[in-house]
Amino acid sequence: MNIIRLSALCFLFFGLSAFAQTTNLKSKTPFPTKYTSPTDQALVIKAVTVAPVYDNSNNIYKKSVEDHLNNLIKEDYLWALTEFVSPKKDLRVDEFDEDSQLTLQALEQSQADAVITCFLIKGPQGLSIQMNFYTRDGGKLLVREEFQDAKLFEIVRVNEVITKMYATLKSRLPYSGYITSRSGNTVTVNIGNKAGIKNGDVITIAQILKINRHPKLKFMTSVEKEIIGRVSLTQVEADSSFGEITFEKENGVIERGSKVLPLDGVRYAPQGSPSLANVMPGEKDPVEWLPAPTPQYGKISIMGGVTDFSDNVLLVNGTSLEADKSTALTFDLATELWITPEYFAELQLQQTSFKVDNELGGSSPSKLNYTLNKMDLSFGYKYLIDGNFWGPQIFASLGYYTHSVRVSDSTPTAFTSFDLTGYDLTVGGMFPVTLKNDVALGAQAKFLLFDKFTEKPVGSGGASPSFNQFDVLGTYQYTTNINIKGVLSFTNVQTSFSGTGAKNPPSRSLDEKVSTYLVGIEYLF
Repeated sequence: MNIIRLSALCFLFFGLSAFAQTTNLKSKTPFPTKYTSPTDQALVIKAVTVAPVYDNSNNIYKKSVEDHLNNLIKEDYLWALTEFVSPKKDLRVDEFDEDSQLTLQALEQSQADAVITCFLIKGPQGLSIQMNFYTRDGGKLLVREEFQDAKLFEIVRVNEVITKMYATLKSRLPYSGYITSRSGNTVTVNIGNKAGIKNGDVITIAQILKINRHPKLKFMTSVEKEIIGRVSLTQVEADSSFGEITFEKENGVIERGSKVLPLDGVRYAPQGSPSLANVMPGEKDPVEWLPAPTPQYGKISIMGGVTDFSDNVLLVNGTSLEADKSTALTFDLATELWITPEYFAELQLQQTSFKVDNELGGSSPSKLNYTLNKMDLSFGYKYLIDGNFWGPQIFASLGYYTHSVRVSDSTPTAFTSFDLTGYDLTVGGMFPVTLKNDVALGAQAKFLLFDKFTEKPVGSGGASPSFNQFDVLGTYQYTTNINIKGVLSFTNVQTSFSGTGAKNPPSRSLDEKVSTYLVGIEYLF
């Protein structure tokens, strides 16, 4: 009897366990849980809007290019056109590069999945055109297309270039189309024979995992994706196609919104294709022409010129000493790094060397060596008046400045070496004066805050310095990357002394005037 009871209990336990497992299995979905990346979802583009076109040539091309871009999207079988709604008053479309949230707001208010911006800038190298494509993937720039031609001016030709740039921009997107519906193993795709496909073609379906971007400019440099299946097309129409899934990585992983990889793939030149030397036999060492890259990171300048220097020292006994030098050689090296289109960092070094007569009676040597060194390290902000980086702008910077004069020792001491240091405030502006923006004139003023004056090797007592500098600036854009630059600089340092010092005879005041005339080359990179 005990054996029978034990058998019954075992049967009951294992039977219930098996039933529970069967019930649990039947309750599961027949397809595995699928992962869809946020990047892939953000790149589903159905509606596109066009932001106002920027044109620095009195808006000659603006209206025509805007209408042409809108018509291109209207005629596009992949996208619908929506009206652009600005997220704020006085929007500058270059702000999309700096503020991705502003881009997302524009997309949301315009009910679009992507926005196109276009810049037309006339310069010494002709007309430059830049076209940008922003999406809901963080509101960041996805694709940028650029064009430059020294002979491009007619509106008709400009629109022809816009058409080619639009087509090139579309071809650089990470996918050609997407699945619009699925029923069993039959799918519908939103591309047809207008995209160059035909019955029997096999298209590859993938999921976009990640967009790799340029570290500074944020446009797409490469795509990380995973192939999830292939579809054989059975019926191809003008703007859509039908097909059967022939391969799928997992059951049900191909779904509405899955991306069709670019149809052209990557093309390589066939082996044995003719070189430029064979194509152009009359040319010596021919090379392929490529347009100069647009400066993106900053600029460096090297200038030389002359300085008129005057140093007037009034001694306590009423004697006045002067150290004057005309046309002393001066060299200037400066670099400016663009942190953003508005914010920048700058370093400037300048040196002047010369000899003057020692006017103090009984003092030797009779000739004194002078060296004037200037150093300025600053950080600043540019206000772009019309939103164009190369257009009119007002700037201000704050930095650390040193003004050092080194003069050879004399006995008794005639002139002393000194260091004037402090925090400098610079304000100014640059304004193009030609239609092409290739010639610009400007000015800036520099003031010293919390300044400190130190004499060497001996002092005349407590010093109360004042400093000011005024510069006139001019640039001419010789090429895309090279400017000819000129500077007229006028500096004045005044100091009065009080108390007693070790200098004999002691000084009552110092008045230094420096006029510098420089010209040189500015390289933009």
